Amino acid sequence: MNGYEKRVESKKRQIKKCALELLDRYEIERITIFQIAENAKVSRATIYKHFGDKENLYTEIFNEIVTESIENIKMVMNGDGNFYEKYKKIQELKANVFKLSESAFTNINMERHGEFIGYISVEQSARIRELTDQL
Repeated sequence: MNGYEKRVESKKRQIKKCALELLDRYEIERITIFQIAENAKVSRATIYKHFGDKENLYTEIFNEIVTESIENIKMVMNGDGNFYEKYKKIQELKANVFKLSESAFTNINMERHGEFIGYISVEQSARIRELTDQL
């Protein structure tokens, strides 16, 4: 990765971090690109360039949370330990994910957006169900 690509990724991480922090304080419908840009110390054009719009930005954030959670669960399930140790570790992972993004899940207006599952891909949804069934 060259210097330009590193700067782009750094800016994208900062934007996502600030967008998630705003979700701790406000409902998703009330958050604006202007607020995200101001908190991330980037221009609105930078956000539009990298994410297109607010919905795409939050979709990417939620997808990353779900993907990371799936990977962590797979590592635990394929790792050492008996069923009870694995179960306990998975419960800890779930608690950490929801602590990290509790407001991200609770500040979504469900009437407008339907279930959270709408923010993740069909493949991720199926994989979550598959992993949950294995518990």
